[in-house]
Amino acid sequence: MKISYAEAEGIKIGMPSEVQAQVEATLMPLGRELRASIDFFEHQRDKTIRQVFVSGGSARSDFLIELLQKELMAECKAMNSVSFLQLEMPPQQSAEVAQLAPQLAVALGTALAAL
Repeated sequence: MKISYAEAEGIKIGMPSEVQAQVEATLMPLGRELRASIDFFEHQRDKTIRQVFVSGGSARSDFLIELLQKELMAECKAMNSVSFLQLEMPPQQSAEVAQLAPQLAVALGTALAAL
């Protein structure tokens, strides 16, 4: 789309309607591949996947989570990777951390592994 990274991030979060069709066309093959992996797991383990947690920057987009939920036929939620932490900070910073929580999964996992 020949735009900057910052513009792309803003579009991903806000997801204007003129971009939704392009994103959907790009994401659908990934969704089908994920659904096939889930089907394989469910048949091998005789268990049903009912919930999927999404992490990373894309987890901040309600449109992407809804699209994945429709394709995966399972409830999809943004992962709150800081929910177990006891954070002592001003409310404004707490809100900012909560908003960025899906993007912190790898960093927190790495930090916990180092303990």
